[in-house]
Parts: sequence; C-alpha cells; structure tokens
Amino acid sequence: VGSEMCIRDSASLVSSQKILNFDLQEIINSKILIDSPLNFDDLAIRLRKGENQIITMDYFGELEPDINIVIYPHESVSGVKTYIGFDYVIIRKEFLEFSKILKQESHADAAAVIILGGGDVLEQSSKAAKKLLEIGYSPTIIYGPTKSKESLIEINAVTSLCNPKNYPQLIFEADLIISNCGGCMFESLFLNKPTFLLPQTDKEESIAKALFKSEELIVGMGMHNLSSLNPDTLAFKNPSSDSVIDGKGLQRISNILIGSYD
Repeated sequence: VGSEMCIRDSASLVSSQKILNFDLQEIINSKILIDSPLNFDDLAIRLRKGENQIITMDYFGELEPDINIVIYPHESVSGVKTYIGFDYVIIRKEFLEFSKILKQESHADAAAVIILGGGDVLEQSSKAAKKLLEIGYSPTIIYGPTKSKESLIEINAVTSLCNPKNYPQLIFEADLIISNCGGCMFESLFLNKPTFLLPQTDKEESIAKALFKSEELIVGMGMHNLSSLNPDTLAFKNPSSDSVIDGKGLQRISNILIGSYD
C-alpha cells in the first residue's frame, strides 16, 4: 500500500507505513496511492471517511477511486479519472541507465535469455531452451526467487540461473528475449530487443495479442512458432519506429499525481 515514488512531501501524501499501522483516524485530507494485487476496498472506504483522495494502479474492483491508472484494461476500469495504456509502464532505473549504452555487435552464437516469470508456471523454460539450441541460439534460463537451485534441470549447453543480481546486464547483452508478457517483456522492449512471447496466463495472453499488433520488436508468440526464428535475420532487425515502451511511465504517473494537488 502506498509508494515512495509518489511522495511529494510528508504532509501531503501519506506513507505506506502509516497506513499499515492502521491509525486511520489520523489520516485526513491526504492523497493516498494504493498499488496492490490484494482486495483493499474495505480499507479504501475507511480511508475515505477522512476526506482522503484515493489513487489506485491497475485496480479492477468495485470501488470508484478518484484516480485509477491502468496499463491494460483486462476488465472494466472504474474511476472518477482514468488513465489507461502502456504509456504508464514503469521501467526500473538500472534499465534506463542501460539504454544510454551502445550495445556491442552480436555474439558469434546468438544469445537468448528465457525468463517466464518467477515460477515458470507452465514449465516451458526447458522446452524453449532445447528448441533454441536446435536453431543456433545459446540459451540462458533465468528463474525467479521462488525457484531453488536444487530444483533446476541441467541441460547440456544451457545456462540456468536463479534470481541473478546481474539480470539487467543479461537482458542488455542478449540478442533475443523469450518472455511471458510480464515486467521482463516491457524491459526488453524498452531496450529494443527482439522479443518472443510465451504467455503463461489468460491475462498475459491478452496483453501479448494487444502488443503483437503494434510492436515491431515482438517477433512471434506461442511455443509452436519458436522453431521458426532465424538468428541471422533477427540480428539485423531494425524497427522502423520506436518501441511503445519509452521509459517515461514513472514521469507520466508523477505528473498525474502532481496534477491531483491542483
């Protein structure tokens, strides 16, 4: 609940710690940003009794927040004011820094990074790595923190890593990214990487289909199409337009929050 990125000053936007301590009666006439996958309707209703303004991110509940910022409308989006679109994707600082560095020429063996979410829900990472090996890629699988090193399946000529600290560097140096349509996909597109999508959930598939229509860097989707990729062709891929993910999402959100004080 809450987000430090949006704290303008300690008096005007309530910090997450104060809300989590549940001293709700002391919170009045404040701007409260709630960014959580959990149901927080009851909390928001109680906060509104103090004439607070409720600002939400990716919220699809029954409450009508004062401002609702949504990346993709999986369901009906409610809010007195709503802001919808990929313009509001937040790219982490370390990826913004990499965007300023000129990447070297591609490796002799094209490097592919496979990252299908923290737990690899559909267990497709190993299968994707084997397909990529067959067509000339050197694959690296990145698992999230929920995967233990002991549970990794060893595959000859495939590197498997658990939550590596140099994850941004690996994405930056790769020639191809295989993603599940989560945060990694947005980071990959921001760095202008050819990106192949393997959605793991229905919501991810909806996002994939929406982006596939407008994003030149998305080179395909679905396991059955993975073998059709050509490393030589992708190495020279130069999109005619910039990615729809421009790295300015945080700035746009901050501008919305600053405007809410007017």
